[in-house]
Amino acid sequence: MPKSQESKRRDRNSINKSKHDLETSLSGLLNQTNSVIYGSDTELKGVNFEKEIRKVWVTIEDRAKATEKRVKRLDDRVDFVDMGSNLMSTRVSDLERQRDELHEERTYLQAM
Repeated sequence: MPKSQESKRRDRNSINKSKHDLETSLSGLLNQTNSVIYGSDTELKGVNFEKEIRKVWVTIEDRAKATEKRVKRLDDRVDFVDMGSNLMSTRVSDLERQRDELHEERTYLQAM
């Protein structure tokens, strides 16, 4: 497997793991906060706090989506650079082969 694809997979897995960890920690925080707020008979504060937490959650999801879009664009750019690199490598190999052929031809002609 090419190194760039392996690197992309690792990056995606890392992003997904980070996102999952963030979701887990926020979910735990929300559960703890709800138990504290609702346990102290301040339901109005709890509802407002829950709304705020939902807003934060939506913001986090929006940022995660934007990050995923940026990662995809970067992946596309890396793919294009990788293709260009392969083309340049092929061209360099062709030029080196031509140089060697010309060198051999020159040596042959000088020997005559």
